[in-house]
Amino acid sequence: FGIYQDFGTKTCGGFPGSEFYMQTDAETFADWGVDYLKFDGCNSNLYDFPSGYEAMGFFLNKTGRSIFYSCEWPFYKIVSGLQVDFAKVRKTCNLWRNYYDVQDSWSSVLDIVNFWGSNSKIFTKYAGPGGWNDPDMIILGNFGLSYEEERVQMAMWAILAAPLIMSNDLRHIRSSSKALLLNRNLIAINQDKLGIQGILLQKQNGIQIWSRDLSFNRTAVAFLNENSDGMPRFLSFSLVDLKLTSSTYNFTEAFDMKTNILVTRQRPLKIKVNPHGINLYIAKEMHL
Repeated sequence: FGIYQDFGTKTCGGFPGSEFYMQTDAETFADWGVDYLKFDGCNSNLYDFPSGYEAMGFFLNKTGRSIFYSCEWPFYKIVSGLQVDFAKVRKTCNLWRNYYDVQDSWSSVLDIVNFWGSNSKIFTKYAGPGGWNDPDMIILGNFGLSYEEERVQMAMWAILAAPLIMSNDLRHIRSSSKALLLNRNLIAINQDKLGIQGILLQKQNGIQIWSRDLSFNRTAVAFLNENSDGMPRFLSFSLVDLKLTSSTYNFTEAFDMKTNILVTRQRPLKIKVNPHGINLYIAKEMHL
């Protein structure tokens, strides 16, 4: 059971906010059995965010109820050109937004991915069990994404160790979208016990390569084709390109776990990636 509230005098929709009433609101939420609080930042002073968000966290903990705390603190700072103390954010919040709300469009999803790519080193540093960067909701099953683009969002949210919170109408969802949302292999990558967020390795000619370290000495590797010219890209990458240090790996296609490719120092990975599409693999070191 989740609820929305705001740090300021009013919520973004104009309803009463929590400023000056945080202890009362925290106790009320606990009495109601709330499990998840999204705490927005409209109608407030940005310079009060550190103390204000910490205060709500304190009052939530004081209730004795385990309430997951989702903060908008970094987003408002970033879009205002202010520095974010991510160490303090992580200490205070369980989840935090860094960028604009996702919209039901390819351009919105790609903007979020690109923003994460530009900031992946700092974001990754503070992500892990207990605190996570939030690129916003999963919009699979709506109207703005093609099937290939839905694959991109689901795969990238797995690479980013992002919360898989859906924004769709499950009563009227396409079967293909449902299958992606329920894909156990993608969920397993997303929920990997190490909790390491993926990073952007390189971006060139509209092709992004992402990597995420997984448990059991595995690595998830994603190849995203953001080009809009309608043509697939035929690509070849060495293990050095992918920052993989052993001599031999088995690459298993992650969506269905059926296709396997052996890649060595002498044999590069050769793939085809559809426009607005993604290939996602799990690389496992081999000892031949």
